[in-house]
Amino acid sequence: MDQVDINKYIKKYPLKKIKNNKGDILKIINSGEDFYNGFGEAYFSIIKKNKIKGWKYHKKMKSNLVVSAGLVKFVFYFPKNNYFHEEEIGINKYNLLSISPKVWFAFKGISNNLNLILNISNIKHDDNEVLTRSLKDIKYNWK
Repeated sequence: MDQVDINKYIKKYPLKKIKNNKGDILKIINSGEDFYNGFGEAYFSIIKKNKIKGWKYHKKMKSNLVVSAGLVKFVFYFPKNNYFHEEEIGINKYNLLSISPKVWFAFKGISNNLNLILNISNIKHDDNEVLTRSLKDIKYNWK
């Protein structure tokens, strides 16, 4: 089996939290960041505890994913190598995942409370640009 160069497809960037006694400020992105590739749209996705959304594959869209509340497990699948890669990010693991196009991924809510994902993508959503599969189509042990 060929090795997958994860850094070619998925990059994790630590994000800055500015402490404030009235409530922290959570920095996300500015146009000077290495991972900034233009702006298409931004949207939130909520995932309930132990629920799973996926599988998705974007032909052109680059996704920049941040979890600003809760904790979410992201799983990336590379069918050519039958390889899975996992990342957990959340409010206490405050990072941004920059996902290149042409990667299958799904995600699971971990936290009991709100699990809130922000996607800042480089292009607007287009139904013709994204492929989807059901969870049973790609075999992964979510336990």
